Amino acid sequence: MDVDRIYASFTKSKEKYLSSQIKYRPDIDGLRALSVLGVIIYHLNPSILPGGYIGVDIFFVISGYLITSILLSEIGNNKFSIINFYERRARRLIPALALVLLVSSLFALYLFTPQELKVFGQSLVAVNLFASNIYFYIKSGYFDPSSEFLPLIHTWSLAVEEQFYIFFPLILIAANKYLGKSLIFVILSLIIFSFSINIFGNLSQQFSLNFYSSISRGWELLVGALIAFFTSKEVSIKNYKIEGMLSYIGLAGILFSFFYFDSFSVHPGLITLLPVISTALIIFCLKPGALIHSFLSLTFLVRLGLISYSAYLIHFPLIVFYRMIYGTNLNSLDMVALFVGSLVLAFLSWKYVEKPFRNKDYFKRKQIFSLTFISLIFLLSTGFIFHLSNGIPQRFSEKANLIYSSIKVSPERDSCHTDGVDYLKPENSCVYNADSKISWAVLGDSHGVELAYELSVPSNVNKKVNLNKVRHITKSGCPPIHSFDSGTPGCTEWLREALGFLEQNEDIDNVVLVWRHSQHMFGPLNKSFPNLPDQKPVFLRHETKYDARKIYIDEFISLVEVLEKANKNIFIINPIPDLPYDIEKYIYGSNIEDDYLKGISTEFYYALNKQIINATNQLKRYKKIKIINPSEIFCVDSFCDPFIGGIPIYFDDNHLNLYGARILSDYLLGEYNVQK
Repeated sequence: MDVDRIYASFTKSKEKYLSSQIKYRPDIDGLRALSVLGVIIYHLNPSILPGGYIGVDIFFVISGYLITSILLSEIGNNKFSIINFYERRARRLIPALALVLLVSSLFALYLFTPQELKVFGQSLVAVNLFASNIYFYIKSGYFDPSSEFLPLIHTWSLAVEEQFYIFFPLILIAANKYLGKSLIFVILSLIIFSFSINIFGNLSQQFSLNFYSSISRGWELLVGALIAFFTSKEVSIKNYKIEGMLSYIGLAGILFSFFYFDSFSVHPGLITLLPVISTALIIFCLKPGALIHSFLSLTFLVRLGLISYSAYLIHFPLIVFYRMIYGTNLNSLDMVALFVGSLVLAFLSWKYVEKPFRNKDYFKRKQIFSLTFISLIFLLSTGFIFHLSNGIPQRFSEKANLIYSSIKVSPERDSCHTDGVDYLKPENSCVYNADSKISWAVLGDSHGVELAYELSVPSNVNKKVNLNKVRHITKSGCPPIHSFDSGTPGCTEWLREALGFLEQNEDIDNVVLVWRHSQHMFGPLNKSFPNLPDQKPVFLRHETKYDARKIYIDEFISLVEVLEKANKNIFIINPIPDLPYDIEKYIYGSNIEDDYLKGISTEFYYALNKQIINATNQLKRYKKIKIINPSEIFCVDSFCDPFIGGIPIYFDDNHLNLYGARILSDYLLGEYNVQK
C-alpha cells in the first residue's frame, strides 16, 4: 500500500528508539492532519472555520492515546524507563521547537519594538520552561486581539501536554503496581476530577484560566488514555456495523465542531465533550476497510499528519511576522501563500530536523540530552537578555527612545482599575483627593482610567481652582450592558452595582461616561485595517450583528437615562480615535505604510463611530447631558494624529496616556466652563 511505502523509512527508524509494541495506524495521522488544518485555517481567517481551534483538543486526545499506549505496553512488559520516556519526548519535541524559537528570535530582534521584544523575551523563557500556558494566562487571553501578535502563544498547548506527562507516567506506574486491575478506575477518577475542575471554572467565570490550565484540560488527554487502556485489553464493540456507525458519528462531530464553535463558545466546557468524544470514537471504533479509515489514510492526509507537529509550530510565527511586515489585513493571496508556506517549511523541518533527531543511529541519548540542555540554556539566556534589557532599545535612535520614555500611564491603573469576577466593588472604588465631598465619578471601561486620574489633578484651564474629588469606577473590557448578562465575566453585575451606587450617592453631581464603543460593537480595528471592522458583538450571540449593535446602543442610552433620572450632570465622551498600529510603532517607525503615519483619517473615524455618535447626539435634548467629542481636539487636518506637538497621546493603539488624557480633561472642563 502507498501509505506503507511512505512510512517505511519512518517506522524503521522509529522502532530503533520506541520500545512499545503498538501498531502503527495511518488513520491517526489522518486525524492529525485534520487537526492541524483546522488550527492553521482558523489562525489565517476565523470566519472560514470559526471552530478550527478545536484541532488542539483533537491533538490532546490523540496524544493521550498514543503516549498511554506506549506506557502501558512498556509497563506491562516490565520495560518502562523514565529516562527512556523523557528521551523520546526530547527527541520528539525539542529539535523542531528549538529551531522555531531560534528563527523567531531573529525575526523578533529585527522587527519588534523594544516593548514587543521584551514581551517576546518573557514568552521565550516561559516556552523553554514548558510554562507558556501559565505565562499567557497571566499576560492575555487566547482570543484577545493582542494575542494575534504574540508569535509564541500557540505553544501553550505544548506546555499543557508536558506538564501532564511529568506526572501521568508516575501515576500509571504507581497505579499498576499497587492497584493492578483498578487502573481503569484511576483513569476514570482523574477524568472526573479534571472535568469537574473545568465545569467549576466555567461556573466561576474563570474562562481564561480554564482555557490554559493543564488541570482543567487534563481530562481531554485522559480520554485518550482511557481508549488506550481499552485497546491494550483488546476491548472492542465486536460489531462491525456499530463500529462503522460510531466512527461516522465521530467524524461528523469533529466537522460540526469546526463550524459550530467560535471565539464566543464557552470552551473548554460541556460543549468540548463533542470534539473530544468524537475523536475518541474514531480512535476506538475505526477499523481497516471502513470508508472513513480509507479517507483518513489517504496519502496526502497521512503525509500532512507526519508533518503536523512542525506545521503547528511554524504556522503561527510565520503569520505574525508576515502581518507585521506586510500589513495586518490578509487578502486571499496572502492566506494561500501563508498556508502553503507553512506546509513547505513544515516538510523541511520534518525531513531535516525531526527525522534525524529521532534516529538513534544519528544521535545517541547523551547527545540528545546535551543538545537539549545547550538549546535550553541558549534560548533561556536570549529570553532573559530581551527582557532585562527592556527590549534592547539601543537598536533605535536616542530621540525615539526619549519620546517613548515620555509616555506615562495612571500610577493608579493597577490598583484602581478592576477586572474579572473578583472585581473591586463600586463602594470600595478608588477616590482621588478624598478630603471632602466627592462630587465627580468616572464610569466606564479601561478608556476611563487615565481620564479619571487627570480630572483629579490641577487643570491647565485654571490651575488655581481646587482639586477635583473623583471616584474612579472602571472595569476592563466591560460593555455598557446592564439589563442582561453581557457574557463578559463579572461585567453586568459590576455595572448594575455601579449604577445603583451612583443613583444613591447624592454627593456625586457629575458623572463622566467613557467606553470604547467601536471595539464592543465592531471588534478590534487592528484586525481589519485599512477596512472598517465588522465583527459581531461578543454578546447576544444568536442575534444578527445589526440587531446586537442596536441593542448595544439602546442599552447605553438606557444607562444614561438611569443617571439622568438620578439628577446627575452627565458628560458623555464620544469614542476616542483608535490607531491602526500601536504607538510604539509610530515612534520607532516600524513597518507602517506612509499613508497611515498620521493615524486614521477623520472620515474613517466618523464612518466607524457614526452609529454611537448619532445616538449620543439625540441625548442633547436633556439639559444635564453634555457630549464631549474627542475628534474635535485629536482629529485635525483630516487625520486623527497619534501625536500632539510632537508628543505621543496614546500608550498603545487605543488608550490615551496621561498627556492625552490631560488634553481631554482640559477640553471637558474648558468647553463647559466646569468648576472643579
